[in-house]
Amino acid sequence: MSRPWWGRDRNPGSEPLLVDPGQGAPSMPILHQAYTGVLAEEVAERRPAFTPSWTAEGKEDAGEALVELFDMLGIPVLERLNRLPEKASVEILRTAGIEPRAARPAAAMLAFTASKGAPAAVTVGMGFQVTAPAADGSGDRVFFETEQTVYATAAEIEAVFTSTGRLAQEIDIDAESETGWQPFGPRPRVGSALLIGLTADAAIGSTLSLGIEPVAAEGTPPPASSGAVVGTALAQPLLRWEYYDAGAFERLEVIRDETQGLQQFGIVELAIPAAWQAGLLSDISVEEPLRWLRLRVVHGEFQRAPRLRLLGLNMTPAVALRTIRNEVLQFIPGSQRRKLRLSQRPIIDQTLELVVFDGVNNTRETIWRQVDDLNSAQADDPVYRLDPVKGEIETGDGVHGKLLPVGFRNVVARRYQIGGGAAGAVDAETITGLQQSAPFLTAVTNPRPASGGRDEATWLETLRTGPERIRARNRAVTTADYALLALDASGADVGRAHAVSALHPNFEGARIAGVVTLFIIASAKPDTMPVPDPDTLTNVASFLSAEVAPAGVQVVAAVPRFHTISVRAALVPLANANTGTVVSDTLRAIDRYLDPLSGGDDRHGWPFGGELRYQALVRRLLSEVTDLAAIASLSLTADGVNLGLCSDFATSRHALLWPGVHELTVEAADQ
Repeated sequence: MSRPWWGRDRNPGSEPLLVDPGQGAPSMPILHQAYTGVLAEEVAERRPAFTPSWTAEGKEDAGEALVELFDMLGIPVLERLNRLPEKASVEILRTAGIEPRAARPAAAMLAFTASKGAPAAVTVGMGFQVTAPAADGSGDRVFFETEQTVYATAAEIEAVFTSTGRLAQEIDIDAESETGWQPFGPRPRVGSALLIGLTADAAIGSTLSLGIEPVAAEGTPPPASSGAVVGTALAQPLLRWEYYDAGAFERLEVIRDETQGLQQFGIVELAIPAAWQAGLLSDISVEEPLRWLRLRVVHGEFQRAPRLRLLGLNMTPAVALRTIRNEVLQFIPGSQRRKLRLSQRPIIDQTLELVVFDGVNNTRETIWRQVDDLNSAQADDPVYRLDPVKGEIETGDGVHGKLLPVGFRNVVARRYQIGGGAAGAVDAETITGLQQSAPFLTAVTNPRPASGGRDEATWLETLRTGPERIRARNRAVTTADYALLALDASGADVGRAHAVSALHPNFEGARIAGVVTLFIIASAKPDTMPVPDPDTLTNVASFLSAEVAPAGVQVVAAVPRFHTISVRAALVPLANANTGTVVSDTLRAIDRYLDPLSGGDDRHGWPFGGELRYQALVRRLLSEVTDLAAIASLSLTADGVNLGLCSDFATSRHALLWPGVHELTVEAADQ
């Protein structure tokens, strides 16, 4: 039986006059080709019909010189003309109120350190500022502000034990941080417990903040959920936090638990009693008395034993932005007192609080509100329009929006925030600068890299998503709206998203009403599988449930499954072609086709759950690799399993592909 032989199909027909602007934007028509000599060619075609008496040719002919000059000057005009469809699309989107997405700030989890001599826990208030070197290599500093108040204790985690009945086993959480450790052992049951011993020689405040990061069994971050509590909560075990005092364990009040029972990354904040004495446990051998915390399984069972990667004290979330307060604004010259400029930018949208004073000695204060369009405002509406990128404010003209009252230094930005962009996506252990001070506060760091941080979107990106945003209007009505609006989440690195209703990744095969799951992939990084970090999953779920989802919906953000695909093929280059170039170009073409973000037949990303067909792969390779004449044979290997010659691969539901290591050989055409 002869092997299959796939050759290059030659189509002498002309290609459609379309151009791909890139970044996933729709193809735009070319109104007129704009290459050197195109106008001269058209003039030459029309000469016999319009100027039959013009017979002279050559460089000596004055007409030829004029045609060449006309061609040279006309090419830039044609190039601008071909941008007219793109310009029209931009203006249509602007008319519908669609602008490029503003820059989004990164988010990080901070861990503060207090001096051992502190007489009490150090209060680190909400909005406390710290800094780090910018991730873009510019040499600038990026500001981070805490989102919650934390009471930093000088106590340290001295010992960690897992207890299963009468047997207690110590865990080295630092040594096992890479693979993770099991807080309740490999087979948790009712009564299993995690014991945390804190040093007794330091003061502890009224609350204690613990940062906890679980890891899924397959090594990826576990799903994160937010919003309504639906039937999925019934299957989770009941956990109880307790503290050891006076020879017995007493129940602790949980102020908030973002981990949802060690199921996702977040903060656990516990209310600490005023009197908490150190002690020794009978079944645990330690050198000195410790303050003991216990997390105990009270009821129910885990589907799989939880595994933790991080357990830390004094942790609180922070966002890469900076708050500016009480800035007196100056008018832009020549604006007839209608435009003002803020000193700092870019501005986080909807964070500006603008106050205008009027009356005798500026005693009357009015808060003006931000609108998207002044044309819809009434004559006495105290409104303004903000350009967050330029940092400019435009007020009304007395017909559309109220005129600013006459006064001196009477327009004040009470508060606004600046920041956002990829510069905030800093590495772990780089947020170490204390921009503010607090008594006995000695250090700060970020145990994990910052998540998210995205620069302002380009118009090419907006052309791709603009029509969908017109439909969504910042509200999640259909399932597809969730995937679109996930791109707006701050502190989240979202390259693509895929939404599925009535599905929870922890309960495969079951339809659960009231749940919407988003499978998230991160933005592209060289040679790295685009697995989102836990912060991304948590921030996407929290943003969608709080801002866009209807009441009663639980939003779950999860990592999709990735199938590793390897290709084995025999290539036939064209005669006299460089075989090394053919092989390297083919390898790159295979990786591009399988790429989760830019692969697939439409080059907009491999479809979630899309079937891989060998014929489509062959056509793509023959069309992209210039010196490839044919493919003698091709077979696929999926997740280490060889599928055989001429076989397709059906992916799992909502799964994606990831290119593995390929094996290519070269054969001559006569073989």
